[in-house]
Amino acid sequence: MELITSEVLTDRIRTYLQSQVSLEDLVQWAENAMMDGTFEETDDYALRDITGRLGVADVKAFRLSEDDFEQFLSQLEHTGRKENGNVATASVLKWDILQIAEALKIPQRDVHDYFTDGRRVSFLLERRIAYQVLNGSLASSEGAGYDVLDSTGRKWEVRSVSRNGIYFCPSYMVGSGRRFEENGFLQKLDDVAGYIVSDIECFPSVPYWQIPADTVRSWWLQGQLGAASKISRTKALSLLRSIS
Repeated sequence: MELITSEVLTDRIRTYLQSQVSLEDLVQWAENAMMDGTFEETDDYALRDITGRLGVADVKAFRLSEDDFEQFLSQLEHTGRKENGNVATASVLKWDILQIAEALKIPQRDVHDYFTDGRRVSFLLERRIAYQVLNGSLASSEGAGYDVLDSTGRKWEVRSVSRNGIYFCPSYMVGSGRRFEENGFLQKLDDVAGYIVSDIECFPSVPYWQIPADTVRSWWLQGQLGAASKISRTKALSLLRSIS
């Protein structure tokens, strides 16, 4: 009986991406692992979810793209780092993609697409973080200048790292016809305790970080956030890992 760990699963995916095994072989291995394998308990659901998705990758409705495999590798990297005790400031929000699909009567692929779209999932992330993570509440209104309050009344912004990256400036500076204003951005850093950043590309096991506003300010002053506080996914994950 094979023990399925983040390292084992990573190796299987990389072997496929390097064309050392066929998709049929990968699917067969995943099916056997789901039936007979033992999953490491430290992050059992994340490993089961990825393995389960590999097991149906030969079905047209569940075909996986190269981006999907890269997402799996990113998620497994986080899982492995956490299992080895190397992630100090990141925690994980877990969702059950099967239960969500069944409850909403929609395909799992549609659930995945919704939860990895920062504009759509922000409504749910703000609520789960406010209630579960902070034991706090939502902002009083959409235009409050922050997203959630913690149990002591401190203000936090909730942001997502998507495939397109992340921005830290106020939302009113983002979009067609809008422009970045440094003074407004720095004022926001004065007004909030910090940011709670989630890597939604890792859905359904989503790591998140609580980042003090002073850390974001130091990134800005060091030129780490570019010209308008919007950075790529690769850059964002590099910064987040540097504080882990």
